[in-house]
Amino acid sequence: MRIFCYLQECIRDPERLKIIAISERFGLSPTYLGIYFRKQSRHRF
Repeated sequence: MRIFCYLQECIRDPERLKIIAISERFGLSPTYLGIYFRKQSRHRF
């Protein structure tokens, strides 16, 4: 849930919305983050 709040906060900053930046921020691998995002939102990152 924190990830989706972060996405809403950063919606106007494309550099902070990259999967690499988000995965580093939350200490997750980009692969895991992509899978998590897809399962939670039913959309691809």
